[in-house]
Amino acid sequence: MALELRASHGHSLRMDIAGYEFPDGTTDSLNWLLVRFTVQVPGQEPWTQVDPSLETRELLSLARWFEGMDDADMRGHRPSIFFTEPNLSFSLVPVKGGKRRLRVHFDAESRPPWAPRRGQGAYSNAWVEFPLDEVDAKALAHWARAEHARFPPREPPWS
Repeated sequence: MALELRASHGHSLRMDIAGYEFPDGTTDSLNWLLVRFTVQVPGQEPWTQVDPSLETRELLSLARWFEGMDDADMRGHRPSIFFTEPNLSFSLVPVKGGKRRLRVHFDAESRPPWAPRRGQGAYSNAWVEFPLDEVDAKALAHWARAEHARFPPREPPWS
């Protein structure tokens, strides 16, 4: 099951959980998930990356964050969500007219090849964004909860 976002201005994101980073469960890092995403930005080649970007518990936190996105006045809702690894984060960005956009940020190993890594412009093009009125927050939350059900937290066999 994949999360798919497409914006009328040309940004797109396809993201899914490829599996546990350590499927055999023989390490203390049992709950890291491999996140696969394909990003398209106008004027750039599509880019696909797979990195251990989320832990299972963070996927559930993301579902809750998506569920709160529709709150028009943002009471009790954080404008951004970050995870243990800096590869991936999400934020709600205000734009003219009181509207907002969902921005998906990529950093560290998940930084797009066309995004500068140092110096001036080092943070440009390291994200894609989607007008919130083009995003189905309930579907995003459903995706995150369904993926969490497919990849639940695991207990170490030695505990």
